[in-house]
Amino acid sequence: GAQEVEIHGAIGSLLGDHVARVDGVGFTHLHIDHTDGILSLCEAVEKSPLLLQTNLQRQEQNFYTQEGADILADSCLTPAEIEGNSILTSDEFPGLGMVALGGHTPGSTLFAAWHKGQLYVFSGDITNSKSDLIEDRGKGWVYSYLIVPEDTARTAQLRQWLRALEDRPDTTIVVSHDLSDFERSGLQSLR
Repeated sequence: GAQEVEIHGAIGSLLGDHVARVDGVGFTHLHIDHTDGILSLCEAVEKSPLLLQTNLQRQEQNFYTQEGADILADSCLTPAEIEGNSILTSDEFPGLGMVALGGHTPGSTLFAAWHKGQLYVFSGDITNSKSDLIEDRGKGWVYSYLIVPEDTARTAQLRQWLRALEDRPDTTIVVSHDLSDFERSGLQSLR
């Protein structure tokens, strides 16, 4: 269900003048396709944004996430002091919550942000598209066992949970690699 890779540009450039508003950065997981852009952001910012991570993401690495963790360790990001094992919050970012999920990677993290009566849930790579989430389709044996080993029982549980959340009128699930879903979510207008 994943779309072809399409390069949109470096995040530092894409944000333009909005880069000055970046106070913190969080990653749903540490695969390099999610973390590599941080170097471009670091070149564009004047201050060091906070790195928002759950303990699980900070501590649990595997072969597929170690490179992303190394990129973050060498970046301009300042690790935020966020402790706990349930829904994590930060005084610096009211309305933002983080939950360690696991499933896709050992440190997969869900981010939830409340904005003007709508809850936006960033699910990461639990699925590759919104339609896969809605239709409860996994990524297939080759991907989930050989290419990027996942805990398929956990991702199945998470798909069902996220699908139930998506049915709520005040909740929007945003899937990482589904650009059409991002455009439908209305998030671009929140700049």
